[in-house]
Amino acid sequence: TPHDDATWNSADPMYVLFMDLDTIIAKDPRPYFTGEYDFWAADAMNDWSGPYNAGLLAMRPTPASVSCIQRWRTFMEKQVKAKYNQKTFNNIVRRMNDTITHRLLDKTEFPVGRVLLDLDEASLNEGTLGKDLVVLHNNYCGTGCSKPDRARKVGLWKDDPPI
Repeated sequence: TPHDDATWNSADPMYVLFMDLDTIIAKDPRPYFTGEYDFWAADAMNDWSGPYNAGLLAMRPTPASVSCIQRWRTFMEKQVKAKYNQKTFNNIVRRMNDTITHRLLDKTEFPVGRVLLDLDEASLNEGTLGKDLVVLHNNYCGTGCSKPDRARKVGLWKDDPPI
């Protein structure tokens, strides 16, 4: 639940919201980024590459968050193929230890596609994610899965964009 104290100042242009292209915003997420943290992120629900899901990161312009992003960028730029960006991000956060403060966002409000992958595809409908949904990172789409089709089934994709 969002709080009024120390809430993200939407008038401050210095805040950064990093999102993957398969991230869907259902409600304004800014009221959920509360407290004095360097960043907030969804739960990756994956021990190998988590705990933070890099599909949605909200960051304040602190020395720690800037250092984290610079380290992440430097590492990723050296890669021939940009893979494992989430695992790399989490490894950097672990190495920074107590010098960077962070908070996991609620899984009900900020779920990742793993939630949908774990359900029977035929049972997905507009009520699957519930009324508390704020942002969905529509990842974890396996073989034969279509991210747009899955988003349609849960009511987050209404019309195809005109081309």
